[in-house]
Amino acid sequence: MPSIAILLGVLQLIIGSASSARATFWGDEAATLTATNRTLGELAELVWQVDAVHSAYYVLQGAYMSFVGTSPLPARLTSTVVVALSVAGIVVLGSRLVSARAGTYAGVVAIFLPGLAWTSTELRSFSFTAFLAVATILLLESATRNGGAARWFAYAVALAASIWMFVFAALLILPCAVLIWSRRTMGPGLWATAAAVAASAPIIALTATQTGQVAWINQSPTELTGSVLVGQYFFGQRSHEVDSSGLVVFAWALAALTAFLLAGLANRYRRRGWKPEIVLAAAWVILPTAIIVAVTVLGKPLYQERYLTFTIPGLCILIGAALAAMPMRAGLAAAIAFCLLAAPILVTQKTEGFKPDNYLAVARFVESQKGPASTAVYSDIRTRGIALSYPERFAGVEDVLLDETASDSATFWGTNHPPENLRPDTLSGRTVFVLTLTEYPESPEWRDDPYAARLLGAGCDPGLKLVLESVNAYAFDC
Repeated sequence: MPSIAILLGVLQLIIGSASSARATFWGDEAATLTATNRTLGELAELVWQVDAVHSAYYVLQGAYMSFVGTSPLPARLTSTVVVALSVAGIVVLGSRLVSARAGTYAGVVAIFLPGLAWTSTELRSFSFTAFLAVATILLLESATRNGGAARWFAYAVALAASIWMFVFAALLILPCAVLIWSRRTMGPGLWATAAAVAASAPIIALTATQTGQVAWINQSPTELTGSVLVGQYFFGQRSHEVDSSGLVVFAWALAALTAFLLAGLANRYRRRGWKPEIVLAAAWVILPTAIIVAVTVLGKPLYQERYLTFTIPGLCILIGAALAAMPMRAGLAAAIAFCLLAAPILVTQKTEGFKPDNYLAVARFVESQKGPASTAVYSDIRTRGIALSYPERFAGVEDVLLDETASDSATFWGTNHPPENLRPDTLSGRTVFVLTLTEYPESPEWRDDPYAARLLGAGCDPGLKLVLESVNAYAFDC
């Protein structure tokens, strides 16, 4: 079994590495780039104000990128590696909890499951949340089986690390409790879990003061339902354009096939009695999702598909168990069907435009249109992330709106001078780019942008424009 785990892990590493350089950076990844491009003191000021939930990741990723730089392939390599380790860990954990065959199937499912695959090319912490969840349950399984202070300590450290990496991972305590109770290790289990929670108290408390950072979350009941049933596991983080494409059929088909497999697994254990290990995997998937959804429905929006990435290994193990419970030929056929349905989504995930914002397309536009003297007007301060993501394409393009830098203001993007401070008379002979964001599906009339309007009023000639679903770029000759 270790050989199968290594083989599947290496396969995932090859797949992830082959596509890491191709996909565009987008808004969330630009947030990582700006957060990690600071001293530890400056980063501490930032996370004290905003985004403490990602602080541990920023520290680790920032230390790594200080050596390798910010090019997509090396910068994303950490995510690629930890997803490969997650796949290998899922094989081992599935083998221990269910059977060797179930572990192998679970590993294959993990490679093809779109909800995990997208994280291997993402410069964010979500790949780490899946890996640390696997490590936590693996160490707990060892501790409940073999005992010993060292094993319980290792479990407590892994659980605390999971929470520090992403605070919602505290909900891992629920499936952990299933295993602790079923193996009658309540004493050491409670102490170790309590120690992990105590060690995580600072990040839990600080994050609780920053819930306003997710005030932007706004989903209709229909959107929320689709996200939970399909997007969270069977599609992955994606653009609105991809979300409304024909690929959604494959995502729904994957969800339907999974529901069929899990219904068969439930029927099997209903007749034979439930194994605690299967209950653990089910609790791993269902309980954190149900709690976050319930809080969202009750008026405190917290749900985003990517926030539940740490539950994905549990689903892989459940699907692996379902496939292993079937007759050999039927199980293989179902596994092949799963992979074939997932393949179109995985292939599209590796393309440039799959992510929500195509920053690379905007950077190429600026590079192709800039002249000897060029200026960028970041009408929405978040668009500074485009220049930060692709600085070589913005070489020689001056930022004339910057008031305070990101590090000086303890913000992600710095602050802008107001439109009235933009002086078109100083931009004579320059190519001026106005970059702004849109709210899909409505794209505002570009002439309504206050900075664009000021340039037009001063006689600047509008040139080419790039209109995407979430980012727009306009070129002016002044």
